[in-house]
Amino acid sequence: MVRSKGDALQTTYSNDLRKQRMSVMVYLMSGVKQAGKIESFDQHALLLRHGDSVQLIYKHTIASLMPAPKALPALAAPPSKRIINRSDSAAVPVITRKVSRRTIIRGE
Repeated sequence: MVRSKGDALQTTYSNDLRKQRMSVMVYLMSGVKQAGKIESFDQHALLLRHGDSVQLIYKHTIASLMPAPKALPALAAPPSKRIINRSDSAAVPVITRKVSRRTIIRGE
């Protein structure tokens, strides 16, 4: 099977994040947000480590993958409402609802 240019870019990006042991944010198609470090990956799946647990995430369920901004929660909140323990906020999944759209076709 011939690999496409997109696969090579995805592999290079994931491998750089894994080698640098950077924390990443993985946004799934369902709206769930996962945080952790890339332990390993292959053509179809990604192993994400968060603390002592490891999750297997299939790549077809990933909407986006990005390095986790470490200072973002502290900068976004006013000084009186800063998050003290960021590990708790990263473990909470964020769920968004998809709005179904209907197309109405009027008959003549």
